Amino acid sequence: MKNKHPQRFALFLAVIQITVLNGCSMSDGARPQAAEIAPDIDADVFRKDMAPRLARSGINVTLYASSKDRALMASKAFHGYPRAGDSGEDLVVVEGMETIDASDAAGGLLGHSYFAEDRRIMEDIFGLLQTGQRADDRFGLEARESGQGRYWTFRK
Repeated sequence: MKNKHPQRFALFLAVIQITVLNGCSMSDGARPQAAEIAPDIDADVFRKDMAPRLARSGINVTLYASSKDRALMASKAFHGYPRAGDSGEDLVVVEGMETIDASDAAGGLLGHSYFAEDRRIMEDIFGLLQTGQRADDRFGLEARESGQGRYWTFRK
């Protein structure tokens, strides 16, 4: 049976619920933002269970993933299933959520801290959370198409 991370999923949904209930949506009508960075969650569980719920929540969710994240590679080997933070052929692209493939970013020894070690990603996350701009409107991102749908990478 797949490890579905029920505690983490419940906690994540509780945080989302608290955010919405506390009125963190902006007064100008913009939707609240959430960033999932290198999530170590079963990719299928994320696609089938979490993403649809998040899409219905009214919160714009952006997923940052990398194929160079060694911590997620180890987790995939341990659990036997791709992780939501993987990219490459396992990249999670679902309707109602934006996915950024950050594989080109520097990530330290394990590759798991890429979001904190690459200025482009820090600036993108800051811009996302501060302005609510969608990926097509954020500087430094380039749209790509796959069989699963549209995702973005960082411009070089």
